[in-house]
Amino acid sequence: MVKEKFFIIVCAIVIGMKNKFNDRLQSLLREKKLSQKDLAEKVNVSQACVTYWVKGEKQPTAENIYNTAKVLDTTADYLLGLSEYD
Repeated sequence: MVKEKFFIIVCAIVIGMKNKFNDRLQSLLREKKLSQKDLAEKVNVSQACVTYWVKGEKQPTAENIYNTAKVLDTTADYLLGLSEYD
């Protein structure tokens, strides 16, 4: 079950959900009043990495999507655009 869900998340990125990810990430950062630096520290990535995600220039790994969802108190499905509810 966990492997299947992991596969779905990775596939979602590959088939074009990336635009939803950066839009929803920006929105949740504003809503939670977190800076990119704050998120980077909590997810254990560089601030530049989060900036790339927000701009849609690079996509996070499945592990980073999972950790980002936990930090932002949402689901990976919501971040990827697979669900309309967080």
